[in-house]
Amino acid sequence: MVTDNQRRDVKKVARILLIIHAASVVLQMVGYFQTQYQLVSPLIPASLIKTLAEPYLKVSVISTGTFIAALVLYICKKHILTIIICSLTIVVQQVISPVFFG
Repeated sequence: MVTDNQRRDVKKVARILLIIHAASVVLQMVGYFQTQYQLVSPLIPASLIKTLAEPYLKVSVISTGTFIAALVLYICKKHILTIIICSLTIVVQQVISPVFFG
């Protein structure tokens, strides 16, 4: 049987992972805009800037979708599913996305 302390601990872990997930999404978006603004030069073609910044945008859009799904599950008190989704997304974003997106 699950005790109240265990439920409270699971809820805390879910909340912490949601915060980390949100910060990760924000940092990906910041990376996109930072790449766009730092590479402004007449010598660098716009297509190259777009190519360099695009992976950040792709990852942030996918991560935003999973964050919204995890937030809905958290509100519906599905904390274990929230933990699973947030954990998987953070791992995929940090490990697999640099391999595929640059």
